[in-house]
Amino acid sequence: MEANKINLKCIHELLGYHFIIPSFQRGYHWTSQQVNDLLNDILEFTQKDQKPKKEFYCLQPVVVTSGANGYSIIDGQQRLTTLFIILAVLNEIKKLITGEIFTLKYETRKDSEKFLKEIDISRKNENIDYYHICNAYETIEEWFANKPGSVKIDFLNTLLRDDESGNNVKVI
Repeated sequence: MEANKINLKCIHELLGYHFIIPSFQRGYHWTSQQVNDLLNDILEFTQKDQKPKKEFYCLQPVVVTSGANGYSIIDGQQRLTTLFIILAVLNEIKKLITGEIFTLKYETRKDSEKFLKEIDISRKNENIDYYHICNAYETIEEWFANKPGSVKIDFLNTLLRDDESGNNVKVI
């Protein structure tokens, strides 16, 4: 990413990126409603009939600054964390389609990075970050459990499609 430049990036293009969540950022605090809203919005786009060829679903902006060890997130940490958790839930399917998820490193809540990689619901009440991460994880699992199996594959394909023709998910 270039300095002071606005780009559209497919979620696929973020795979392999290293994001740093600076100490001034609050912890992850999305509610089940916010997680469900995101899932439903992407699903609605995925199932939309007659999409124009270059149409895409655009998440809110992700604002970053480039550093030696990755990209520091100025805005968009909640969205990126939720996307990370969605990919964690869909991990078995994702392994068949693509490689690694992007990384999220916390300057102050160092254990949260490891916890995100190995979400353990039994540790939900250890701290407020784990609580919200686990709630999001459970919300996402429940959301997919109530959908036909093909929805997982279609959802993941839309989320990670790298095709410039569109029909995917992007961030500004």
